[in-house]
Amino acid sequence: MVMKNLIRFSVLGFVFAAAHFAAAQASPPPGTIVIDNSEAVLEGNWGIVSAYGGTVATSPNKSVFSPGEEVTFTAKANEGYVFDGWSGNAEGYRNPLRVVMNTNKTIIANFLAAGVGVIMDNTKVPEEDRSGKWQVSQQTAAGTWFDNHDFAVAKETADSTFTFRPNIPKAGKYDVYIRYAQGSNRSSRVPWKVSHKGGVVNAIVNQKSNGGEWVQIASSVEFENGTKKEQFAEVTNGTGAEPAGTVVVADAVAFVFVGQ
Repeated sequence: MVMKNLIRFSVLGFVFAAAHFAAAQASPPPGTIVIDNSEAVLEGNWGIVSAYGGTVATSPNKSVFSPGEEVTFTAKANEGYVFDGWSGNAEGYRNPLRVVMNTNKTIIANFLAAGVGVIMDNTKVPEEDRSGKWQVSQQTAAGTWFDNHDFAVAKETADSTFTFRPNIPKAGKYDVYIRYAQGSNRSSRVPWKVSHKGGVVNAIVNQKSNGGEWVQIASSVEFENGTKKEQFAEVTNGTGAEPAGTVVVADAVAFVFVGQ
């Protein structure tokens, strides 16, 4: 379920008023930040606002803003949630988000109910868990988790490996999902391997489709708590024969607890 943190910035100039919804409300309306471009006196309740799934902090913390001034929003997920990007008049996963107050805007901070588990971004994978010729994307493609992803040219025989080794918070069974930005130059047969307490699960993923979604590659596999050398999800560029220019993407992996 996607939860939306509601902060409404509206009115006479840049007036900030935080709107809270009762925790018992089943389906909160979309969260918005509305910024009006005019003279500016700050009043009302604003700043860090507790809401569904997380909070948003605003900076600078002062009473007067001028048209064209930059404001920074920082989303922070509550326990059991993860920040799932901005929408409305902003997009992507850049956090903090900087906004120039020069026009009306509606910006939504989205939070995803994740329960117990781990989401690993490509930027959190250390150099020792990467081998071969991975490159970092120079721009944020649609569906990318956070700001960038790694990619390697597809080869008939693998020469590049990218290993997501999670710090599991609780021993038990987990579903494993991957996320990537799709594209016409992606491979349709990307090999993934999940190594867990009970063995290994192999999966082939078509990265030409389902970009920007969480794609399941393993179900109810058992992990011990902590970081273990033998517990990981791994992708290689060994896809078999491919057209020139075909690439494999390594972006994010989610390990979601499903039971003991």
